[in-house]
Amino acid sequence: MIMSDLRMRVQPGKLGALKQIFAEYSIFEKAIQVPGCLELFMVSSEDYEEEVRVVGFWESRDAYQLWMEHPERGSAAEALMEIMDMDFDAAAPAQILSVVAEKR
Repeated sequence: MIMSDLRMRVQPGKLGALKQIFAEYSIFEKAIQVPGCLELFMVSSEDYEEEVRVVGFWESRDAYQLWMEHPERGSAAEALMEIMDMDFDAAAPAQILSVVAEKR
């Protein structure tokens, strides 16, 4: 299993807009349909909500690659760029981490 970790910094007060973009473009709904996508989360710091991470758990690197190649991945790029407070490449992959131990 792997974990994808996409880090973003939105403009102050724009966390709600980020959540709205994800809902409007059905980003999680599309990604979770990819074979091998197990779970998806959007998290932000309780102290600094502009620091946001989109975390996904995938059966394998190949499963994540299917999402990277999905024809609708990146469809929200223009809307996302309007609220980012950083250089952001909507086509760039997330950081990939190997899950080396787990307990559920």
